Amino acid sequence: MSRTAAFLLLAALLLGACGGVSKDDYAEDLNDVCTDIEEKTQEIGEAEVSNPAELSAQLDDIRTAIRDGIERMKDLEKPDGEDGDTAEEYVTKLEQTLNEEVLPALDDLEEAVLAKDQKQIQAAATRLQRIDEEETDQLAAELGADQCSEE
Repeated sequence: MSRTAAFLLLAALLLGACGGVSKDDYAEDLNDVCTDIEEKTQEIGEAEVSNPAELSAQLDDIRTAIRDGIERMKDLEKPDGEDGDTAEEYVTKLEQTLNEEVLPALDDLEEAVLAKDQKQIQAAATRLQRIDEEETDQLAAELGADQCSEE
């Protein structure tokens, strides 16, 4: 093998080792975070509450669990190229949905419960159920993160 060929082979190997994580490794890490979020919010939501202060604390814990999960997602090493772009788009869209739809609906639910307004409780609950997750589900599916997608 000539020196030039050996150098090119070595350069190719080194460049390959310098890239981001693989799509499969990223999907596995992302699935771990989504599973953690799901388990934490489910556990928090199953706790019995007997007064408004406990409900407020419970909703705060749910908000925190979701925010912390998204922060963990942001910190994950992403793959290079189009998969990295998809990963970035997924986390950005998820955070946008949280801030623009989920948190306001949770705030409205909390206010309605504290006011004992059944009509507003139902409206806030309906808003939460109707949040469109199609785009984030599709992005998660593209990444292979099946625990983050309902597809």
